[in-house]
Amino acid sequence: MITRLLLVLPLLLAGIVRAQDLVVEATGFGPTVEAATRAANRSAVELGIGQVLTSATEIQDFQLKKDLVLTRTEGVVRNSEVLSQQQGPDGAWEVKVRATVSKAGLDKDLAELGILRMQLDNPRIAVLVTEQVMGKLKVDGVVEAKVIEAFRSREFEVVEASAELRTQRASQIALATGGDAKAAAELGAELGAEVVILGTATATESDMSENPYFKNTGMKSSGGTVVLKAVEVTTSAILANQNGDAAMVNPNPDVAGSKALEKAAALVLEKKGFIDQILKTWRNQVNNGTVLRVRVRNIPNYAAAQVIQEELKVDAVQVVRRKLADGVLFLDVTWRGTADDFCAAVDGKKVNKNRNKLAVASAENKDVVLEVK
Repeated sequence: MITRLLLVLPLLLAGIVRAQDLVVEATGFGPTVEAATRAANRSAVELGIGQVLTSATEIQDFQLKKDLVLTRTEGVVRNSEVLSQQQGPDGAWEVKVRATVSKAGLDKDLAELGILRMQLDNPRIAVLVTEQVMGKLKVDGVVEAKVIEAFRSREFEVVEASAELRTQRASQIALATGGDAKAAAELGAELGAEVVILGTATATESDMSENPYFKNTGMKSSGGTVVLKAVEVTTSAILANQNGDAAMVNPNPDVAGSKALEKAAALVLEKKGFIDQILKTWRNQVNNGTVLRVRVRNIPNYAAAQVIQEELKVDAVQVVRRKLADGVLFLDVTWRGTADDFCAAVDGKKVNKNRNKLAVASAENKDVVLEVK
């Protein structure tokens, strides 16, 4: 089963990334030596994946998804030594390599190239960063562009806010970037995203008048500070929170400020692990379950609420009752799989001896409404 494999895969990878790298010999073919070498390295990565997945009984199902992983090998092949190369009578080249394949790299690539996204229903990401350079507001800031690039390069769908929305929701954006997770979630929902990344980026000129290295050079120094926060739209939960500082010099302080912010953004996203924090949270959701907000309507009494809660516990990791009000039961259901998986499992489920059934009335992101029929 593909679903079972995808659930097992992050666990398998997480358990092996501390082990030694894989050394694999592989052969590739191509019209040129370079193309054949690339094909050989791609084959080495495929063989490496095969070694990683040897304990998964559904390995054959992974073949359906392997092209998502094999589209990139950069950063996975640490070293590649050409053992032999020869040209055939048709002009094509055959190259054999001995490649060192990073297990940690495989883990990273699998997450980036589709496996993790697929388990999470390919979450859309909205990015809203308020940027100021020397006290002036920047509409198309370098930090927001850097964040968008980082997620798009990992093949996530990024939703961009229009200038009109930014103007209309300026006060709400200010609240969100100031730390109001609820306001952030509302903005994300309006943009049709499952995750919203908010941040502030501020660049100011530094006083270098007493610095002997800058006297009579005409160079200016600017410092940049970037603060980023990722909020899950349906739960208002904070997935990641990170900040960083950097400084750059340039004859133009504005240019120095923009470059400092770009450097600080790269520091926050990669070196300080902002993206890794999000991926870690998502891996945990895949492995341990995602919290769905479930409302069940047409509850006649307290006893019926108890019965429904117990029925849902059979397949769920955990079911927590939030409240019962006006015939509606509010639950937090921790579910291994997607919201669609949950809906498929409970739709038509019998809940008592009178053969009442649950029916899915609506499902949006991680909000699910059920009815007792």
